[in-house]
Amino acid sequence: MRPLLQLAIILFICLAGEILHSVVGIPLPGNVLGMLLLFLLLCLKIVRLEHVEEVSSFFLKNLAFFFLPAGVGLLTVVDSLRGQIIAIFLICMGTTAVTIAITGHFVQLLNKLKNKKKERENLNVAILDPNRESQKCMPTTLKVNISPSTKS
Repeated sequence: MRPLLQLAIILFICLAGEILHSVVGIPLPGNVLGMLLLFLLLCLKIVRLEHVEEVSSFFLKNLAFFFLPAGVGLLTVVDSLRGQIIAIFLICMGTTAVTIAITGHFVQLLNKLKNKKKERENLNVAILDPNRESQKCMPTTLKVNISPSTKS
């Protein structure tokens, strides 16, 4: 799909998020609502990944460039932030630690769920496939001689 059309799709969804914020009054910023809306549209396959992939990849590759306006904006108010620099530093360190801890726990949870799913799949395969390698050491047939003894 052409890059200008992809950009138009992303900007339209962003605009929809801003309108949703101002009309409905949801207490989330419009750009966050736009991202959630894009996520929902991608999950429901209303918008396919191919429709926004090229422009999205460009934005992600140049993400640092989009932080420049925020950095320059901070430079304009640096005098009012001077007395609060320690508090800002502590807040940044605290939120970073919390983010790392939550991410670690979430990754561990996902790994446990993934391992349980693999175990269930392996169990299902073992039940359905008696010729599987892990079961070759187990006897599959037992031969019993039932013929009467002919001793005289």
